[in-house]
Amino acid sequence: KSFALNIDGTSQYASVPNAPNLNITNAITLAAWISPTFIAASTSRILTKAVMGSTNAFELSTASSGKVFVRFNQQTSLDGLRINSLTSYPLNTGVWMHVAATYDGTTIRLYVNGVQESSLTSTFTIGTNTASLFIGRQNGGTPSYYKGRIDDARIYNRALTLAEIQQLALISSNNN
Repeated sequence: KSFALNIDGTSQYASVPNAPNLNITNAITLAAWISPTFIAASTSRILTKAVMGSTNAFELSTASSGKVFVRFNQQTSLDGLRINSLTSYPLNTGVWMHVAATYDGTTIRLYVNGVQESSLTSTFTIGTNTASLFIGRQNGGTPSYYKGRIDDARIYNRALTLAEIQQLALISSNNN
């Protein structure tokens, strides 16, 4: 993971300008390798196209509880379309965790290191917007910076299968 994005938690992040292929509405996969270095007092964004309280879309984040979560359409659903990991994220420098979340049009699933940890059945359309995709902070509002490293961040316009998630985690872990 020598080419990982190393984010300081106060001002660093990456962004990708809005594009039609980032406005995914029906099925999605969000995935990344993470190595956080502290538990923030609030949510820290890994990948997000949403803005807390004002713009629907998707986010993969770390919570102050020490868990990873995925959330959709927070502006209108609050936490109704949110699921949390069971496993806490690592806080030791050099320890990595693969996180992935999928939505297939009927079920949200959250995976840690290739194992499905939670799911929620719900049918909805993922909100779209003109915001950029942010890695390591929220776009607008309170930035909610992430502190640590993020590597191999991916977004797919379909829900990967369990086998594909496991393969993605396996292939990526071999590149440490």
